[in-house]
Amino acid sequence: MLTPVIAVCAIVATFFIARHFAAKTRVVDDNLKKIIGDKIAHSDYARELIRLREDNGVMRNLIIDMVENNTNPRILATASTEEKSRLQTDRLKRHRELLAEAVFILQHSEPVKRPPDSQRIDS
Repeated sequence: MLTPVIAVCAIVATFFIARHFAAKTRVVDDNLKKIIGDKIAHSDYARELIRLREDNGVMRNLIIDMVENNTNPRILATASTEEKSRLQTDRLKRHRELLAEAVFILQHSEPVKRPPDSQRIDS
């Protein structure tokens, strides 16, 4: 009778010891993730990545606007000539606005590294 009691106590003790070490491992793992996350968050690479994501979103929205402007199916064959001309001028006006916005974004972003003058291809 003593042997099964000792065996059950050993199994229970093993279970609790394993849980203790698993909890310690989780705490250490969480601390390491926090430390690494803090170091990465304060690095220049993270800031650059955030800026690039922001620029990417702006450029994506600009491209979507350009596509919507050029694929607008509002001009119908049954529309009058003055309505067609008005829609055409609206489309041209929006195209100029999008172009000005793209130029503004490119001017305020970091300059692109361009090849030296000897390697530049002029058209």
